[in-house]
Order: sequence, then C-alpha cells, then structure tokens
Amino acid sequence: MQKPAIVVPCYNRTTSLDRLLNSLIKADYPADGGVTLIISVDYSGKTDVADMADAFQWPHGDKIVLKHKENLGLKKNLLLCSDYSIEYTSAIILEEDSYVTPAFYRFACESALAYADDPVVAGVSLYAYCFTELSCVRFMPLRMDSPVYLSRWPSSRGQLWIGARWKEFRNWLDKQGDASLTNPALPPPIARWSSSWKKYMVAYLTLNDKYMVYPYQSYSTNCGDTGCHTIEGSYPDVQVPVTLDMHVPSFPPSDKIAVRYDAFFNPTEDMLKALQPELAGYAFDVDMWATKPDCALHSEYLLSTRKCRNSIYSYDWKLLPIELNVITSLRGERIHFAKRDDFAMVPDKEVIVRNLLWSNKLLTPRDMITIVCQHVVNKVKCIFR
Repeated sequence: MQKPAIVVPCYNRTTSLDRLLNSLIKADYPADGGVTLIISVDYSGKTDVADMADAFQWPHGDKIVLKHKENLGLKKNLLLCSDYSIEYTSAIILEEDSYVTPAFYRFACESALAYADDPVVAGVSLYAYCFTELSCVRFMPLRMDSPVYLSRWPSSRGQLWIGARWKEFRNWLDKQGDASLTNPALPPPIARWSSSWKKYMVAYLTLNDKYMVYPYQSYSTNCGDTGCHTIEGSYPDVQVPVTLDMHVPSFPPSDKIAVRYDAFFNPTEDMLKALQPELAGYAFDVDMWATKPDCALHSEYLLSTRKCRNSIYSYDWKLLPIELNVITSLRGERIHFAKRDDFAMVPDKEVIVRNLLWSNKLLTPRDMITIVCQHVVNKVKCIFR
C-alpha cells in the first residue's frame, strides 16, 4: 500500500507553520522514506509563508509547495488538500496550527491499512476530543476493550482520509451540497457555519451511516492560534493532552467496535441496546445533553436528561461518562427512559445548565466560567473583526 501523504493547508501564520514543521521533522517515519509532504499556501499577498515552506528541508521523501495565485479560503484549500488522498491512496491533513506527536505517522499508516477496505469508515482522526465541539460540555468516551471508538462527528484537527472513501464523499457532495444541511437529523448550528467544509462531512456521516475512527489518546493537537474561525486564546478547549507512547495499537474492524457516538456526541441507540439489555426491545432516540431539537427526535421512546413525568426506567448520574449510569443500571432520577410524549419537549435551560456543570465537574468553577466566557468573546470578535 502506498504511504500516506502529509498535506498542510496554510495561509498567513508563519509562527504556526514553523511549529508544525518542527513537530513533523521530529516524528518517526519508515526507514525507506517515500513520504510525500505537500504544503498548500493560500494567497495572502505576502510571501513569508511560501518562503518558509520553500526553505524547509524534508528528508523523508518528496516535498511539494503549492503557491496559489488567488485566495481560495480555508474551505476550498482544505478540500483541495484532502483530494490528494485519492492520488496517494490516503492523506494526513494538518492545518498549520496543529502539532503532532512522534508516533502520529505510524498510527496513521497502521489505521490506513486496517480500514482501507472498510466501507463504514470514512476516515481516521489523530485528535481525541475532550469537549464536544457544539457546546462546552466535557466529552469522555466510554472505554472498553478497543483502543479506538467510532463517531459521526468529523475530525478537523489532524485526520487521515482514505482515498476511496474520500472520493465517495466528494461525489456525494457534488450531488447534495447545501441541500443536505436541512435534514432534521443534523445539529442545527452547523448550517450557520458559512465557510466550513466540516458541516458537509457531518451530514455525510450521519445520512450515509458512516463513521470516523477516533483514538482515546491524541496523536495531534490544535494550538488555538488566531485564524479563520478562532481568536488566539479564546478556545483553550481545543488544546488536548497528547501521547508520547510510540506503541501503536492493533485496530479492530468497525463491526467489532461497540463504542459509537452520533453527531450530537450522544451514545448511539445501537451501542446502548448492545450494552443494556433492558433497552434492547425498544426503538428510541438518545438526547443525553437535552440539546436535540424536537424535529430530530422520531422514535416513540427517548433516553434523556430532560424533565420527565412518567419514566419506564430512570438512572442516576454518579458515574462518568454519562452513559455508564445507564449501562450499569445505576438507579436514580437524573436520566430517564420513557415515551417521548412524557418528556418536556422544549429544551429546558435549567436542565442544560445543570448538564453543563455536571459534565464539567472535573474542572473548577473558575475554569468552566473562563471557557464559556472565552467562547462568547471569540464569537463576538469573529463577527466584528
């Protein structure tokens, strides 16, 4: 199998690019070389980023520097970079404010080999989320016997695209485009992301029953530098712990991975049915964070932290992650399983705030307030800058 190319879309951040390139040069690669590095420099009217890319010495294979003569924007540049996965069989995409660990390329190579022919896997993340990207809720995926889990939320902070799967996505995107974003099964905020490629991948994964593979320990992180969607320091939650472990795990086929999450960062119905027998006979939706809109809930039954007047089963919230309370049948009055009509269907602000505080209980109150305030500041600055 051809070695994955490393592709870096960048714009005007020399400090960020220098940091990423220094982390790339320190990583472990095959002794026989053959690792292509492609740096795609979007037009900014300045030459300092392109000059840095030209001067960088890459000893592990070919280096290609693309210098665009007009501004593509992040979305087009990233899609163009990801298209190289088709030419090279697979490609690792790293925006210039990323940072990688020494084992990142070994992890990418082994996962590309494991999932090259798996039709369910659209790609592999190098990045392990600590917070949901839709809110400030802390995300802790359930750990079982697999070194990876599946999610319908795409990675954009270090990811491997498998060429054949990426081509399927591109063909779908050409046909569907913005029309796919109106589907009620999708998180409503993504339709407002004006310059995002990621919203289309969220739609693609959800509507086509596909997933991304995620590690529990991160092989990349994002440094939160000022960019298209970020003001420096306003998104501290994008910086995650990374591993220096050089051991790369064995990857199970997707049908052997029990832990799965939807585009709202909720455990999936199939996952909970497999792990909690008392729910196996029902068809139900899952809304653990009480944030799904009514139009996204279609089943007769619901599992949620929303207020409920007549539970069939109810669970406490003493264990982390939240779904562990359901799986272990920890009885209480925090999580309810009932007919959908027995829930308060208008999202309750009190419940949402309670869930935010409870999910982040590993943080100090000051940390939680800081993260929320910085999210708000970032949104305001991005609007008015």
